[in-house]
Amino acid sequence: MASVFSITSDREVNLKPGGSQDLPILIANQSGHAMRAQASLDVSGDGLKDCVKIVKGDLIWDFAENGVQQLVARIEVPAKMAEGKYRFNIKVVNVAKPDDEGQEGPDILVSVEPVREDPPPWLIPVVVATVLLVVAVIAVMLWVFRKVEVPEVVGMSVARAVDVLSRAGLKGQEGDRVLTSPLVDVDLGEVASQDPLGKSKVSKGSSVTLHVRMSSAPMPRLRGRTTEECWQLLFGFPLGTISTKETKTKPDGTVLDQFPEPGVVMTPDMKVNLVVEGKRWTKNVGDLIGEKSAGKVPPRVREFRIKETR
Repeated sequence: MASVFSITSDREVNLKPGGSQDLPILIANQSGHAMRAQASLDVSGDGLKDCVKIVKGDLIWDFAENGVQQLVARIEVPAKMAEGKYRFNIKVVNVAKPDDEGQEGPDILVSVEPVREDPPPWLIPVVVATVLLVVAVIAVMLWVFRKVEVPEVVGMSVARAVDVLSRAGLKGQEGDRVLTSPLVDVDLGEVASQDPLGKSKVSKGSSVTLHVRMSSAPMPRLRGRTTEECWQLLFGFPLGTISTKETKTKPDGTVLDQFPEPGVVMTPDMKVNLVVEGKRWTKNVGDLIGEKSAGKVPPRVREFRIKETR
């Protein structure tokens, strides 16, 4: 079959399910003579049946020599059409010589895109609000939990110590009453020790316990406690002697007896004496209370030696 026609159009159309598009198709007579021409669509076997039709231009017409005919094909994709690529083309022949003079145009590709549903109108504001809320929460957490350095307030009055701590973003609270300070000399009513220690790093808003030196303080109950627990309770109390006694009724290091008795009002000139479960030995207080080295214990305590008993 001689090629006597030129057929031109867009080679690809992109549509979503339920969409449509008109496609112009230009046909030129290149046979060198006039004729009666006929055009037809080939959409068989490729899923586009009943989806493509000519909506403008005659399918049979008198074609002048070197004439041009324009057709418009309308492509309508059903709403439930599957995603994929489909093809069709157009064929033009000389009605008088359909087997001798004709032309089949190039395949036209119809790409059906997947359906992407738009989000509901309320979703975007909700997402934006959620993101802003998360950012705000993170900012608050960074502000609240950021680390600050604890001021050194030992030797200050309680009121001044609380004010200094407040300016640093911390809370000062009174702790135990103590009789002396093993670290520095402080006057009555002043902070003898603090927990956490000065220059340590804590979260903003943390509490700092202030142990205040007083002229008197009640003797705590020590019997049955470990020596390490006693050290915490006796912080700021003058120490006397610590003796060992083997009874095999308590774990080693358990306090068997104490002098003075619990509840006795202690003054700075009174000392605490303990009897501890264990064989006779002599150790410095640093080892006794579980410290790794005596160098971590204040000098006044480090010089103390445990008295042997016989």
